[in-house]
Amino acid sequence: MTNKLLLWIANNKFAKRKKANRSREKENKNNKWGYLGRFLRINRRFVNPILRIIRKITRLFMGVVRSLIRIPLVFIKRHMKIENIKILSVAYYSANISNINRFIMMDILSSDSDNEQIDSYVIREKEEGAVCIPQHLSVNDGELVDVVVPELKIHKFYDCTVVGQTHIVTNYRFIFTEDYNTDSRVDLSYGDLLCCLSNGRVIVAQREISRHIDRGISLLAPGNYNYYHLMIETMSRLTLIDECAEYRHYPILVDSLIRTNTNFLEILNRCNIYKHPIIWVDKNEHVKVKELITASSCVFMPGNIKHRDDITVNDFVISSWLLNKHKQRLTTSSGGTSNFTDAKYIVSRRNTENSRLVNEREVVEVYKKFGYEVIYPEKLSLTQQEELFSNAKDIVATSGAAMANIIFCRPETRITIIIPDEHKFYLYSTMGYCLQLKMYAINAGIEKKDHYPGLDIFKVNINDIMTNVL
Repeated sequence: MTNKLLLWIANNKFAKRKKANRSREKENKNNKWGYLGRFLRINRRFVNPILRIIRKITRLFMGVVRSLIRIPLVFIKRHMKIENIKILSVAYYSANISNINRFIMMDILSSDSDNEQIDSYVIREKEEGAVCIPQHLSVNDGELVDVVVPELKIHKFYDCTVVGQTHIVTNYRFIFTEDYNTDSRVDLSYGDLLCCLSNGRVIVAQREISRHIDRGISLLAPGNYNYYHLMIETMSRLTLIDECAEYRHYPILVDSLIRTNTNFLEILNRCNIYKHPIIWVDKNEHVKVKELITASSCVFMPGNIKHRDDITVNDFVISSWLLNKHKQRLTTSSGGTSNFTDAKYIVSRRNTENSRLVNEREVVEVYKKFGYEVIYPEKLSLTQQEELFSNAKDIVATSGAAMANIIFCRPETRITIIIPDEHKFYLYSTMGYCLQLKMYAINAGIEKKDHYPGLDIFKVNINDIMTNVL
């Protein structure tokens, strides 16, 4: 069976379930219990034992049915591809979502492709750059790997649809995305982009269009709930777009979740120096835009690599030019007004949902003995975080979103990242290199490995800590 046939089956099954749900809701709404309902409510003492017996019989019957269908299900799983099973399950996964119309299979297309619905403008040409493998004290001296920083572009799309809190830009024939996200290693599925197939196509849920907009700049992204992704990746796109004066009056489409976080709102206000009108977009809301503007980010890192072993050094390319321009926009005149101090900080993740470092308490105690002060960024305002990082001499932190604050640091600030070497994750070290910081790392041993490296649990050797401090 082809993917198209399976998608047709899924859409039909979805339509039937959706129709049945509507009929059930209408029936429940119109039914005022009637005589039977009143009888059941009045005679609960007699009816409840009967209902319990009926439930037991039903469970027994369903057990027999499951046993009978298990054999064909096993056969299907053995003889069908995984993505085909995904297609069939999509309808059942989304059947109770009332505003989905259907599922569409479409191709992924790079925003750099020749297409009548896209105009692209190069703001900065390709240039040489480097990925920084940080120095591990007593282990290695670090390394700079030469890379090519791609062109920084602004893309203009015509008559397309965007979806809140996703990277979806589509005309319902193609999904448009950055060139580095078209890699087969990358899984783009998130929100209404329901699944990616092995043939390079994706399945998207089509919903009712909630609004029609003449023009706008898209700052929508699946990672906007995260401090780093919002502040560095998403907002640097606006910094690049504002290089073109003709777009400085365009409204910006922004995920509505940003309104729920004071620091996120502050980031938006700092970056919106030209006072673009803001259009708030809810999660999975579909908005039709006649003229849509998007742009390259300062970070060319693929969104979600399927297998952790497929991560390479070339996945951490950063435009130093755009990152430093973005730093100028984020930094306020009040940040770092005091003299550069000898303050030393260790950043704690103890109060976060994923603390990662199992012996953090022990590590913190060691650093405190050497004059380091513990800070909890999630408890601080953006201005307070900027003040601390911009006036620090030495900062130690477990790898995480709070490391985005190194954008506030002054050149030559010493930054030490606690992270397993096995991760080969050079994002923050490369950021630091671009910002002229001194980058170091302390290796940690993985205690519990997850499919996604960011959810690994690890432990650092205290002797390595002592080497770093001394």
